[in-house]
Amino acid sequence: MKHGSRTLLKASNKEILKLFDYKNPSSLKLKNFICSDVVKEGEEVHFSFDIVTKEKMDKLRVEYKLDFLRANGKHNSKVFKISEVDDFIGTKSINKKYSFKTISTRRYYLGEHKLSVMVNGVVLEKCEFELKK
Repeated sequence: MKHGSRTLLKASNKEILKLFDYKNPSSLKLKNFICSDVVKEGEEVHFSFDIVTKEKMDKLRVEYKLDFLRANGKHNSKVFKISEVDDFIGTKSINKKYSFKTISTRRYYLGEHKLSVMVNGVVLEKCEFELKK
C-alpha cells in the first residue's frame, strides 16, 4: 500500500500522511542549516542540518525538495527522500549533496534554484542558490 502511495506521499498529501500516521512536526526543530550559495555547472550543492526534538516523535519522513530552474524561467519541483525514522527523540545530523553533473534525463539551466527541507510534508527550512558556469 505504501509503495502505491509514493507519489501522494512526495506531494505531501495530508490525507495520505495521516493514513500512514505522519503527524505535524510542531515539536521538532531544524538547527545548523547550511546550504551552498553558489554551485558551478557539473558540481554539487551541499547542505546539512540537525533535526532536534525533546519529545518523542512516532514517525518521521525527512525529504528535500529541489525547485529546478526551467528554460522558460519558471521552476519545476522534484522531491527526494532522505530517510524515515520510527520512535525518534534527540538529535540526528544529516549531510547531503545533489550533483548538477550533466545527465541524459535532466537538463540544468543557469540561474537561481531553490532547496527546501521537509519533515512529514511540512517545509522547515529553505535556501536559494545560484547555478553558474
